[in-house]
Amino acid sequence: MKIHKFLSFLVFSLVLLSGCGGGSSSSTPAPAPVAPIIPVVPVTPTPPSPTPTVNKIIVVPALGAFGAGANVAFIRPDGSQIVAAQTNTSGTAELDMGSYTGPFISRVTGGSSVTFYNEKTLGRDSFGPNDTLLAVLPSVPKSSASGEAPSLGVTALTNAAASVLITNPSSPKISGTSADTIASQISVANATLAVAAGLPAGVDMLSAPRALSSATDKISATNPVAVAYGAYLAALAQAAPTASILDSVKALAADSKANNGSLPTTAKTITDAGINLRAVVAANVATTSQTASLTTLTTAFKPDPTLSLPESKALITTIATASNNGVAPITSIVVPVTPVTPPVIPPVSIPTVCVVPSLSSANGTFTFTLRDFTYTGFVLNGVLFSGNLGLNSAASGLIAGTVASGSSSGNDGYVLSSGITVLTGTITNGTAVLNGNSYKMTSNSVTKAVEFSCP
Repeated sequence: MKIHKFLSFLVFSLVLLSGCGGGSSSSTPAPAPVAPIIPVVPVTPTPPSPTPTVNKIIVVPALGAFGAGANVAFIRPDGSQIVAAQTNTSGTAELDMGSYTGPFISRVTGGSSVTFYNEKTLGRDSFGPNDTLLAVLPSVPKSSASGEAPSLGVTALTNAAASVLITNPSSPKISGTSADTIASQISVANATLAVAAGLPAGVDMLSAPRALSSATDKISATNPVAVAYGAYLAALAQAAPTASILDSVKALAADSKANNGSLPTTAKTITDAGINLRAVVAANVATTSQTASLTTLTTAFKPDPTLSLPESKALITTIATASNNGVAPITSIVVPVTPVTPPVIPPVSIPTVCVVPSLSSANGTFTFTLRDFTYTGFVLNGVLFSGNLGLNSAASGLIAGTVASGSSSGNDGYVLSSGITVLTGTITNGTAVLNGNSYKMTSNSVTKAVEFSCP
């Protein structure tokens, strides 16, 4: 046991001695320090800036074609401007709506040198700084499937529809609790005016028309809708009660504003435009554009300025829903109530007895055909005179009778009360107006005497 303890002590001492010799020159050198590893911080890439949204719209103001310099602005319902531009030499303006998609107002104002073609007087009228033309849209129109920018027409009709919602055209605003409400109001106002004007299905009032630009211009386009709309606006201008197209535009707007889109005061202008549309197409549309499609559209125009037709209310709803991206309007559609008119009992009329007047005192005119010649003349105090061809027997051998004193040999006057006889042929298509009444003028098939009888 003692030996074991001694050996343990000896081994422990040797170990201590070997550790104390580490500083001698014969020991192993200490390793060099290792540089710390610095972690790599990842670099977050900066995302690219988004490409700005491009949403171009071509605006075509039309009261007749415009010239350059008209100011076109797109305005939010609260009155703030989105974008503005001016018309070019072709009378159109291109505006970029960017990312805006809600309801908006299109306002066209003039300038000191801005003009448009007057389709009634065939001259150019000024469109000054205080002149305004409006359109209201429930949403931003989309580009075509091929990427073509949409076109917007700003016309007398769109201006009349906008007047229902806008109090001050120079500073336009549309009140409403939400964008959906405002879009509904706009859709109903536009649809009501379109039905009152008689625009058929397929002719969008907000589409761009092809307007006349000069007296020698012809309406021509590949799109029959643009042609039909342009022809209707030309008919509307020609039906205006005055030479001032701007006065007519203001009258339409005032009428529409007072009657929620119906046009009772200016009804004659609207109705006359519809009646004259075919004639305007024939006179002002290029032959190459007078297609079957155009005929279908123009014959479908059916003005109802007072909205009295029973189908008008349903038609307004249909058009408003289509223009509001398929959303039915939440705005009430107001159409005038057609009053029930009591039946009118016509007065009992007593037939007038026709009596041939005394020929000796008859006065008036006559016309008849004899041997392929048409004779016209007059009756003065019972004496018949030819006004264009001689009737006397000496000159033509057609009439015999008592010649009134003072008659010339080339145009004798014949006394009716003494009797007049046709010498050759038979009177046809004869009429006479004697003492204010109409009569037949014939020759007796047996006696050849000239006779007057009741029609």
